[in-house]
Amino acid sequence: MVVAGGKGIMTDHLKRFDRWRKRLPKHTAYLVELVLTRIVPEFESRGFMWYADFAGGGPRRIGANVIPLQKRCEGGWPIVEILFNKRLRPWFTIYFSLLPPACRRLTQSGYIDIPREEATVTEAPAYFSLRKGKWSDHKDGEFGYDCFILSSSFSRLLGLAASGFSFHRILDSEVDEALAILSVIFDLFDTGIPEQWISREDGGYVSKHIALAGSWRIIERRMLQRKGPSQDKAWGGGEVE
Repeated sequence: MVVAGGKGIMTDHLKRFDRWRKRLPKHTAYLVELVLTRIVPEFESRGFMWYADFAGGGPRRIGANVIPLQKRCEGGWPIVEILFNKRLRPWFTIYFSLLPPACRRLTQSGYIDIPREEATVTEAPAYFSLRKGKWSDHKDGEFGYDCFILSSSFSRLLGLAASGFSFHRILDSEVDEALAILSVIFDLFDTGIPEQWISREDGGYVSKHIALAGSWRIIERRMLQRKGPSQDKAWGGGEVE
């Protein structure tokens, strides 16, 4: 794993990540190892690093269950966060975006402007999740398995039977599936994020393997709706919709 810098709070985050790994159930630990040895190198080979000052080095800006990767280059900075289930179940999601020089952080009193050196993926103008393109709900973006879903999902049961009831084989195949579609992320970073994706008023699929997970526009629209019609003018009326 390539770590840029090597000192500071992100080194502490690496320690937190390692402590988190030590308490994982065996199947989740196996999945994390697969991600570190098979998926992360795909990003590293394209210039992504785990920066020591990621998100400004704030100790509360990133969870111990996250692998943050970033590529600092001219133009927008590609950013990827691989998020493992916080309840230690064996699955992960991949969120990604491009960070402009000025990003926004949502606080209790509204948005504040922050430099991209301090931003996480959710503070970009819009951020996205990688999807398998098989189902229409949020589970389509989960790679791995959830025991509770497994017990009620016929397709997952078929997959388990096909693997000879080997959980490790299921996890191997899930990582294979993620690797097979990572190119859609790299292609998007090369071409840029379409403006029509960023300006959508709600989340959801923008292509077979990409879903809009959140954006400034969506949050502003929700904030406007909470304030009600009587205060529309104070928020610029329909300008943010």
